[in-house]
Amino acid sequence: MIDNPAKIITIEDVMEMLAISSKKTIYTYIQQGKLNPINKDDWHIEGRYEFDIEDVVRLQEELKKPGLTTKEVAQQLDISVTTVNKYIKQELLPAFQEEYRGINCYFVNEEDLDAFKRTHEVGRKPSKRHFYHAEQNIALFQLFVKKSEEKEQFARIISVEDPIMAVTEQHEEITLEELLHRGFEAAYEIESKKRLLKKAMLHLLSSKQPMPNHSFISSWIYFIST
Repeated sequence: MIDNPAKIITIEDVMEMLAISSKKTIYTYIQQGKLNPINKDDWHIEGRYEFDIEDVVRLQEELKKPGLTTKEVAQQLDISVTTVNKYIKQELLPAFQEEYRGINCYFVNEEDLDAFKRTHEVGRKPSKRHFYHAEQNIALFQLFVKKSEEKEQFARIISVEDPIMAVTEQHEEITLEELLHRGFEAAYEIESKKRLLKKAMLHLLSSKQPMPNHSFISSWIYFIST
């Protein structure tokens, strides 16, 4: 006779406790000796396997994830699992391999992921510092002009992170310092976001002036119009 029937659970209960959707997995654990039904030899009497809940709790602890899965890391970084695996192989993101539920998987510690986030800007939405240099009052894609008696020359800001960079009509990339040294001046002053967007887009539509990459334009419009 069973001393404490309350401790006895069915295979369906085990599946719920272990968050398993297939009985086949439970049978595999039984074959591997990870689960031991209390009626393994005479299960046919009840017509089902029965388990001691303490044995299932023990296995539940063993099956706890040792870290973050690559899928969880991908969700936190807003990138694909393939990209996460690439970072791991390139040793940019520390990870370790361990068996989990019968499969050898990569895992990442929370601390290592936090450190990675601090040193890499992967999958993040553009921040203000990518589009505007407050100290210099200069915005990404801002137009600069050099006026002369012969012909006006144009240049455009392509990066506001130090050093601030610009590109000329001749596709020459130079620093802001060099740009000013050559006699270029801002074609307009930085104003409100809406007015800045309107002015910048009007200038971008002119094919005679240096044009930035399309993906940069999309990100910049997203930021400046919100």
